[in-house]
Amino acid sequence: MVQHSTQLSTLDNSGAKIIECINVLQRHPKNRGITGQYIIITVKKKGLTTKVKKGQVLKGIIINTKFNILRKNGLKLKFSQNNAILLNEQLLPLGTRITGPLTRELRLKKFMKLISMSKRII
Repeated sequence: MVQHSTQLSTLDNSGAKIIECINVLQRHPKNRGITGQYIIITVKKKGLTTKVKKGQVLKGIIINTKFNILRKNGLKLKFSQNNAILLNEQLLPLGTRITGPLTRELRLKKFMKLISMSKRII
């Protein structure tokens, strides 16, 4: 689960490498963010050619978490790191490609733009 000051990596080609969560917008009952929730982030580390600057405050969406994702059929999904995708003011992705896998829970939450950009869905 993602909460205040959690370090995340990005799965898109917007140029940011490491980002930090400032606030979770849609609260989970225990004040932590889960897959598919919007967060406010700041860029901590960037690549060489980027669309973002270090210290810039943006919105993002949580894609993968280290915490278990429980499905109705009894399957548990767990990823090795917390990942997010950067969004602009209209809540559209900044990058043009998504490099990692997305979960099926994003399809249930109607994030079809992200699903169409990804190559793998788990």
